[in-house]
Amino acid sequence: MKTADADKPRKTKPVPCIRCGGSGYVHSTVEGGRCFRCHGARRDPTIHDWTYPAGWTAEQIAAFLAEQDRKAAARQAKRDEKRKAGEAIVWAANVEACPAIAGLAEADPHSDLVQKARRYPMTEKQRAYAAGLLDRHRGAVAREQEAAARRAAGVTVPTGKQTVRGIVAGFKDQESRYGTVRKMIVRATEGWAVYVSVPAGIDPARGDTVEFTATIERSDRDPLFGFGSRPTRARIVTQEATR
Repeated sequence: MKTADADKPRKTKPVPCIRCGGSGYVHSTVEGGRCFRCHGARRDPTIHDWTYPAGWTAEQIAAFLAEQDRKAAARQAKRDEKRKAGEAIVWAANVEACPAIAGLAEADPHSDLVQKARRYPMTEKQRAYAAGLLDRHRGAVAREQEAAARRAAGVTVPTGKQTVRGIVAGFKDQESRYGTVRKMIVRATEGWAVYVSVPAGIDPARGDTVEFTATIERSDRDPLFGFGSRPTRARIVTQEATR
């Protein structure tokens, strides 16, 4: 029996992969997180874990390793098939509980939330976040389509001293040599937007309709966007209902 064993390769203790630590997976969304170094085999691919009989030729060793690789590939394929089947069940359950995740997968298939939803059950917070994220994505797409239509129609930001009326879309605190200056983006009723300092005398909130006079300069990169300066005669026309 000992003589027969001596004629066969002897498996030594495998060395864990230094990239994944022997788990076979890393924190990545590529190929389901499979380790780039060992490809899921969990052992270091650069270290041989077989001791061959003294009389074996290079051809025998190569044939033996090829057979081992074939068996390892078959085992990995079986594991992948099992994993994909499990992920399909999890994904179907997530889509049923949160239809928004299916729309989000079409819009951004590589997002972290979509990748996690394909492997793990979604929590209540994740479902709510997915619905909100899909709404924001659809809103952004709709705004971009509207902007493209306005550009095609020749709509541009007027320049010079103008009276602007529009809805406050957001704020930003900008540092300058005079200190912190609060800026706002106002989307005018004509379809363009202007970035301007919040005028003195008013304290608008997001969603309020404001009116002011300012000197506008058109952006070099977007004809529907401009920069305002020295805003005066400002007033809040209407306030957002939820304010």
